[in-house]
Amino acid sequence: MASWDYEKWKCVDCPRIGTIASGLFPKTKKRLVFYERRCVDCDRQWKDRHFRRQMPNLRVEMLHAYGNICNCCGEGNLWFLDLDHNGGVKVYRQSKPEWQRLKDLGWPKQGYQLLCTNCNFGKQKYGECPHSWSVV
Repeated sequence: MASWDYEKWKCVDCPRIGTIASGLFPKTKKRLVFYERRCVDCDRQWKDRHFRRQMPNLRVEMLHAYGNICNCCGEGNLWFLDLDHNGGVKVYRQSKPEWQRLKDLGWPKQGYQLLCTNCNFGKQKYGECPHSWSVV
């Protein structure tokens, strides 16, 4: 075990104090860099409040607002669709705060589009979608 596994931490939501080695705090390196450290129980409750209940509803609303299909290839599976910026508009994160901001603006169509993961990655990496390439 690494040295940080034995550091004592205090949960920000309850009075518990413990270590990762004791099983009280989640063992992920990503959580170590944040100042808000939650014990396993509080972390589960926090995720329930912020992700599992709120985010899916707002994501589905966002997908419906932008047409439910990939603007490039026509993919309709909601699991594969991402919000993409076009025309100089920057999407900073694929998350609830960004979607809430767009909802407050009335789901602006100019500058945003839905792309499937493949088209979005191709556009980001190669500058255009692989579906638009002609096969030689």
